Amino acid sequence: MTEKMRPLTTQNMLDNGLLWYLNRVALHPHGLALAIDDTTGQFFLLAAPDGIFSFPVEVDEEKAGHWKDFVEEFLHPERQVHTITDLPEKHEEGGTQVDG
Repeated sequence: MTEKMRPLTTQNMLDNGLLWYLNRVALHPHGLALAIDDTTGQFFLLAAPDGIFSFPVEVDEEKAGHWKDFVEEFLHPERQVHTITDLPEKHEEGGTQVDG
């Protein structure tokens, strides 16, 4: 198996949803958050004063989509990633089934 490797910058982590995923899955449940200073690229670990960190629903939905697309493209670059405008039209009878 060929090892896949890709350099990551702090901007990549923001854009591809990796920072969101790390926060959402690993840190927020424990009242922690990883933040990046936009100007220096330095990381900071934050603790919520009330023990709760969360993202607004809109941010969760947006970043989850970025993360899913990034993982799919990284693991399977030969597959075409579809955006919502690329999906086939839904037909009246039966409709089109879309996974995920």
